[in-house]
Amino acid sequence: GFEPGGTPATTDSDGQFAVTGLAPGEYAVEIHPQAAQEKRVLTQTPKDSPAAEPDYEHTYWPGGHGADAALPVTIGSGATVHIGRLPVRKVPYYRVHVRIPVSNCQAGDTMQVTESIQTGRGGATIHPLASAPCGKEIFVTGFSPGSYRLILSVAGHALENRGTASVPFSIVDENIEITAPLMPGVAIDGVFLAEDGTKLPDLTKTTIGLRAVDHLVSALPAPPTPDGKFRIEGVRLVEQMVFISGLGPGNYVKEIRYNGAAVVGDIVTLQGGAMAHKLTIVIDDKPGTILGAVMSGDKPVSRPVVIAKRWPPQNPMSPSGTVGARGDEAGQFRIGGLVPGDYHLIAVRSLDPATWNEAAADRAFAAAKKIEVGPNNVLNVTLEVTDLR
Repeated sequence: GFEPGGTPATTDSDGQFAVTGLAPGEYAVEIHPQAAQEKRVLTQTPKDSPAAEPDYEHTYWPGGHGADAALPVTIGSGATVHIGRLPVRKVPYYRVHVRIPVSNCQAGDTMQVTESIQTGRGGATIHPLASAPCGKEIFVTGFSPGSYRLILSVAGHALENRGTASVPFSIVDENIEITAPLMPGVAIDGVFLAEDGTKLPDLTKTTIGLRAVDHLVSALPAPPTPDGKFRIEGVRLVEQMVFISGLGPGNYVKEIRYNGAAVVGDIVTLQGGAMAHKLTIVIDDKPGTILGAVMSGDKPVSRPVVIAKRWPPQNPMSPSGTVGARGDEAGQFRIGGLVPGDYHLIAVRSLDPATWNEAAADRAFAAAKKIEVGPNNVLNVTLEVTDLR
């Protein structure tokens, strides 16, 4: 991944550019559209505006596609590297008409408009675009085809009172319209419950946190009381991922329920119109264990990394979906504390980011055979090491 930021450069009339004074390291060139980011928010439709505006495609070179496909060039101390001619093309950019049916604004308020662009694996790049008069409909230009999210938030109020909206949308080949009601945060009341026949563990080191899936500010984590109750204030009405830490060995979250319905993949979709927001966290104490050895042919692999993934994967961002362990010199490994269910396992020699190939890992997980872990099961397996290519 690249560090955002970088050194800007503008081309001359012949399209030539040079960037000087770079520290040695790996670099790629990012080509931006010419339209200025801060001029993308309009308070009225541009007159006679065409259905689509052509502008330069947002690409990375060498590579010619998104950041994940870029092939950085290495620049040594004092060196000059010519990276060749970068073919750029113009593509259509579209606009989004944002209607705001509920505003929660006070006189003179402004709202900050922020764009969030999905990157792989549930991450996002966030660009603040501009401020606009609070609660007035706006037009946001400059979207090439892809998946985005617009986040609006009333400036200058405490988080729990501040109206915010966070609307995901996709652009295909036309301008679209979205609605973005500006709603204040809500309080979530919850309780940890013990599964039938078990008792609640000591919760003194446990916290529960929520992280908004759009990565904009999240509510602070809350500790539960000894009898398992908690309250989280000022939670924005956007899908929230539930993080529970410090349960201690031998205990795990069996189920999360929101207003009585089971939550899939640790993500709670808050209902704006609900009278109350109640989370129930069911704790159980019968984890399974997978142990065994990692081999390459008939030889054990020293200090392998074994990764177990809940199957089918419910959500790439889910904190509880993946667990791992490092084996010993003889390739022996043990993964304990597993929530009962189905898993796919892979074993690799290392987690070195330089050799880690996400697509190959996904293929290896999909091809791995299913291992069913029951309550209090101990399963013994032998894994063949995978070379991620």
